[in-house]
Amino acid sequence: MISSDTVKVLEFFKDLIPNEELMVIQKIEHKAYWIYYHRSGDAIEKAVMDLKKAIDAIPEYQIFKVLVGFEGVFEDWKHKADSITDEDKIQGIGDMRTNKALAYADSITLENFTEWRDRILKYSRIESSDMATFPYFIRFLERFGEMSPSLALRLIKESSETLRGFMVPILKGGWGSQDTQLYHALISDWVRERKYLFLIGRVFELSNNPDLEVLEKILAIGIETQDRNILAQVISVAIEPKTRVDQDKMG
Repeated sequence: MISSDTVKVLEFFKDLIPNEELMVIQKIEHKAYWIYYHRSGDAIEKAVMDLKKAIDAIPEYQIFKVLVGFEGVFEDWKHKADSITDEDKIQGIGDMRTNKALAYADSITLENFTEWRDRILKYSRIESSDMATFPYFIRFLERFGEMSPSLALRLIKESSETLRGFMVPILKGGWGSQDTQLYHALISDWVRERKYLFLIGRVFELSNNPDLEVLEKILAIGIETQDRNILAQVISVAIEPKTRVDQDKMG
């Protein structure tokens, strides 16, 4: 009875696959993997493999799983290598995801920009209280900003509010690209408008070449408005060894 009911659940999952959201598909894959390794009988194995085949046939989910997937399954389901340590397995999966994330970023062109823009905005709407949940998506965005700075800038200008939680890696990549002047103009405009000051400070903290003149303007605004978050972020930039800030100049 348990076997029969499990097969019915797996078949129900399979029917959901074509029309479900990517986050739901991820949950289904995760649960199916657990069922596979606790299975009893060939009927369950066949049902799981049929479900896996349906999931693997969705190209959009494969991209999502690499860039965002919190619970996506990357292990070889049928051939579990007992000789590989968990640490080596995690490292191998991490390297694979990083390489694919960078390749995805490098593949963005003017011709496919609309498709990637929609995808990036969709992923950016996923809620999480911890940005550490998105290490591969963040690395992808930084690479996108670095390799395609003009397209990344276009994305930011069109959708800054939607991207708010993920603007820092894009800006960091663009700031370190060959088109730094484009981002300098954007950031200067934002400072004049008193927008995204904390995010700009965060970009400077992570970058090797912060603009100290812009940072001084942000500091002055922070003092004027008594915004402790902005002031704390400016201090974080100032104490970075690579910044080499003139302490007297910064006050």
